[in-house]
Amino acid sequence: MSKKRKKQPVSLADKIIIPLLAVSVICSGALAANYKTLMANRQYNDILEMDVIYNNIFINNYEVAGLTVDQAREKLERELQQGKFENYTINLQLPDGGSDDVIPITYKECGMKYDFEPELKEAYNYGRTGKDSQRRAVIEELENAGKFLTAEYSYDRDMIEQAVKKHENEVNALLLNNEKMDIEKTVEMIEGMLDINAKDSNVEIPVK
Repeated sequence: MSKKRKKQPVSLADKIIIPLLAVSVICSGALAANYKTLMANRQYNDILEMDVIYNNIFINNYEVAGLTVDQAREKLERELQQGKFENYTINLQLPDGGSDDVIPITYKECGMKYDFEPELKEAYNYGRTGKDSQRRAVIEELENAGKFLTAEYSYDRDMIEQAVKKHENEVNALLLNNEKMDIEKTVEMIEGMLDINAKDSNVEIPVK
């Protein structure tokens, strides 16, 4: 018989943060809607004055048009970084084990993270240089071609090693003939998978 979980009281911090997040999302949507309305009516003089990223600009395939830099950063962190990226895994396959005999190491455990700042800066500055006529031409061209930017990611070798070592005793207990998990090679194999962003892939644990 399953136990029912007691409802946790909402903390004062949550009572403050949740409404603030809601306001942020509403404001972000209003800005984007207002921007798209101006674009539809080709009111370029008003558009040039807006403190938002121009139309049809994407970072890692996420549209950031009509958002301020802070709003775009928040969107990418929420929907891409925390919503997807951090939860990807590299699965350590146990030697001689079946397809389900794996130990997942998450991207978050590996210190994997995107650096959005260079692309956010480029996205915001796109169409903001030159005379007004030149800027309008760039904004019009965005309607036809769009601008697609790709943020780079990095990982932390020390964090990978720590994540692997957490499972060292568990793995060694399953090995035969006094074999031991090769920590160094395991880390290197994980790094190889991360270098090509081979999310949810399997690597067989090397032994020595």
